[in-house]
Amino acid sequence: MHPDGRARLARAEILGDQAERLGGEVFDARRAQLLDDVHQVVSRVVRIHFKQ
Repeated sequence: MHPDGRARLARAEILGDQAERLGGEVFDARRAQLLDDVHQVVSRVVRIHFKQ
């Protein structure tokens, strides 16, 4: 393989790893936000239910 081709392949692998890691972080952040939203709704429903 041409040296330039090897360098490009190595760079593509690094970028792929970075994108995968970033995607995981974004997913974790969205999951945390969703869990927080669900917790707030459940807390509100429980409060309303037990006030009666």
